[in-house]
Amino acid sequence: MFVLSLVNPYDKAHELARALVACEEFKAFQKALAVMKTVPDAEAKMSEFMQKQMMIDFQRMQGGETEINPEQVAAMSKEYQELAAVPEIREFMNAERAFTRIFTDVQGIIQKAISIEQ
Repeated sequence: MFVLSLVNPYDKAHELARALVACEEFKAFQKALAVMKTVPDAEAKMSEFMQKQMMIDFQRMQGGETEINPEQVAAMSKEYQELAAVPEIREFMNAERAFTRIFTDVQGIIQKAISIEQ
């Protein structure tokens, strides 16, 4: 038997999206991104760094067969320190981390709520 829901998940998703866009962490992230873009080559350097970081994260997720090169990790650490030495980039990274934490928490709440194994 099909039960008609009075709650429209699409409406709630739009409401959640509006709440995320209105939160202080997202506003700080947007502002930090705009400021970072004023620094020559900062956006390109961050994009390149993030791509490298995703590759390492992907290798970690693969586990067993793919070992992470310690030299690669050391190089990433050094690159992170160099990027973080630029105040505008450091602010962007901090703001991104704060907003990502909220976004990840929201995803976790949703995943827990719809988990079949309750």
